Amino acid sequence: MRTYKCLKKQIYQSGEYTLVPIRDEDKYLIMKWRNEQMFHLRQKEKLTSEKQEVYFKNVISALFRSEYPEQILFSLLYKGELIAYGGLVHIDWTNRRAEVSFLMDTEIEKKEFESLWTIYLGLIKEVAFSDLLFIKVFTYAYDLRPQLYPVLLKNDFQEEARLRKHFLHERSFVDVLIHSCLNILTYRKVNNGDKDLLYKWASDPLSRRSSLDSKPITLKEHENWFKLKMLDSSYYMFIFKLYSNSVGLLRLESRNSEFLLSFLVDPSFRGKGIGFSIIKESIKIAADINKTARIKAVIKKSNPASISIFKKAGFVKDSDDKETEIFFYYHK
Repeated sequence: MRTYKCLKKQIYQSGEYTLVPIRDEDKYLIMKWRNEQMFHLRQKEKLTSEKQEVYFKNVISALFRSEYPEQILFSLLYKGELIAYGGLVHIDWTNRRAEVSFLMDTEIEKKEFESLWTIYLGLIKEVAFSDLLFIKVFTYAYDLRPQLYPVLLKNDFQEEARLRKHFLHERSFVDVLIHSCLNILTYRKVNNGDKDLLYKWASDPLSRRSSLDSKPITLKEHENWFKLKMLDSSYYMFIFKLYSNSVGLLRLESRNSEFLLSFLVDPSFRGKGIGFSIIKESIKIAADINKTARIKAVIKKSNPASISIFKKAGFVKDSDDKETEIFFYYHK
């Protein structure tokens, strides 16, 4: 089985349905389905065996060699048999978004359109949102299959745009509909079940170096700290999630007329803008607790990445010393 460099795992399952990296052996069935369903595809002429061979050899093979491929395609199997294919196409890696593509066996589509679309959307959202941490996926569809839209709406997609008379189909112009689904950052209060996860994040070497107190922490020390903080009414902790992933922690400690802010990002999700998003959300969370309290952040000078994102989030430098810089956010 070929593997994508950009994915943490290669096989995604839902019951007896399995999504695997597109297989070379499936190229002729895919060609057949595409030629049968050209009316709703961006395909202008029928594919031939020769063209399909060249496409798989030159285009598909290259996807598995790239760190950031333009598309990530899969074969959808039921009990090991190919029934559909699709993936993420027109990928924008900078803005972490992609179009969803899907085509099923022509005969199966007549009977199982809604059920297969639902299964597939669950699997492809796992790829995009849980594995790749994309922010947005969307569909771009000619207004020729009205049965598609209720399926999308039932699976958390929303109609984002209708492009009027956008596509010429059999001598008349039809609309194009764009539906999108967002991977929204959510948060909840920390509970007792989060103790081990927070220790894992806090024990990470980079987390220790970035902390004001960089010495290693033992599990016993962490357990004592966690127990005290969970009982402290002036200490607020929130776990942040993207899709099914816990990706970071926000800590707000109330001190007189201000909050002392600190945060952690799961080491496996660094470099994806999550720290900045947590800081921006912290402003709203703090305001819900105390509308007038300033938010204070004390950051090591040896941590320029954090200094940069606090500035970007609207924090203003207040003072510094030899080792740290202090930033405040003032509610307007």
